[in-house]
Amino acid sequence: MVLLVLAASSVQKEFRFFASRRLEGVFEPLIKPGFTRHDFQTGEYQSKITAYLEQNIGFHEELTRVFNQCDFSLFSIPHAERIVIGKNNYLQADTHIAAYLGTDF
Repeated sequence: MVLLVLAASSVQKEFRFFASRRLEGVFEPLIKPGFTRHDFQTGEYQSKITAYLEQNIGFHEELTRVFNQCDFSLFSIPHAERIVIGKNNYLQADTHIAAYLGTDF
């Protein structure tokens, strides 16, 4: 089963059989790093290529959404910045709370 998931991810990355909605928010898309001997010897190439592959893996958008939903549903962890969980699991921006308490004056 694990091999099937890994193979499906690789096939999706190359051929994009399934259309997926892009993630919303502010982030910089990473370009594939070039291989240099210096980066390889210092270990910088590994960290750059790891970040690139994590962002460009097949089903990345869907897996990110599932991960965030599981974190919120099971552990009450919102992954949006400056968001707090209110009554009845309503998500709210903390700017209203700061304005009410006067901490943003």
